[in-house]
Amino acid sequence: MQLSDRGKHSSGNLSIYTGQRKILKMIRVFLLIFLYSMAAMCFAQPPWLCRDCVVNGTRYRGNHAFQYNRDCNQYTCKCLCDGTYDCPPALTKDLCRRVETGKGCSVCEVEDTIYAPGRFRFAFACYLYDCDCNCDGSWQCPAERTINLC
Repeated sequence: MQLSDRGKHSSGNLSIYTGQRKILKMIRVFLLIFLYSMAAMCFAQPPWLCRDCVVNGTRYRGNHAFQYNRDCNQYTCKCLCDGTYDCPPALTKDLCRRVETGKGCSVCEVEDTIYAPGRFRFAFACYLYDCDCNCDGSWQCPAERTINLC
């Protein structure tokens, strides 16, 4: 082997070594991205990785809101990812309390506002709702009368 052949041969080994380093660097980057994404999932788990909550014998999906009634109360709750649930007292409604209007009808309570029986309007988020308050205290807001404000 001549000296000029050895130089060409050794530079070929150098390019192979450089190529291997690039591949190892890419593998390391992909591995770091994978590990960071796995760590992120531990802190903000998607719903399919969450445990369900069981409340009064009823199962609710993890990381979702739900309502349930017990006695005179309607609870609005959130099933947390760890299987526990939170029902803020401010969102609890007394279903037995009926405020009479003097006409033998009950009023409707919507978003902490009292409405007399009949038609009423209220805005929430990006929508203006045109609703009906019924004599029994229930209410409906037909979709065809709802206006998008955004």
